Amino acid sequence: MVNFWVPIAHHCWKNSNLAVLQAIISALQRPSIRQLKSMWNQVTNTTQDLFMRYQVMMDPRNNFQICRGLLRTLETEAHVIPSIDILKAWLNGLSADSREAADMLEQLKYWQADKHPFTVNRFLQQLIQEQLDEARQKASDRDALISLEP
Repeated sequence: MVNFWVPIAHHCWKNSNLAVLQAIISALQRPSIRQLKSMWNQVTNTTQDLFMRYQVMMDPRNNFQICRGLLRTLETEAHVIPSIDILKAWLNGLSADSREAADMLEQLKYWQADKHPFTVNRFLQQLIQEQLDEARQKASDRDALISLEP
């Protein structure tokens, strides 16, 4: 499961889909998932490294301070459109610092003023579909093997 979702989270990061990235990392951190020792033992080193990196990035402490900092960098470099969850974190931070609040409001005005065309990301859709098909096939194979047991 981790080897399935972390690569999807990585593609979300590459495509600046921070809301889905945060949802995936948050779900993998749930106690019911963390307790699955045999599953975590099968996770590759590369996947573990990515998971740890995204765990730090999506840390909710200080109103997602690390994530908001990364988002500011992405906005500056590539004009990334913030997701609703990130806007919510920004709005929660309005009372923290009046200068930061003014900056946030300016950014909101910027995103409201421009037309931003959203397109379907076929690559990400295909990746998710392939992962789901592979998982279904493995489940089907497992069920077939179980049915053969006495």
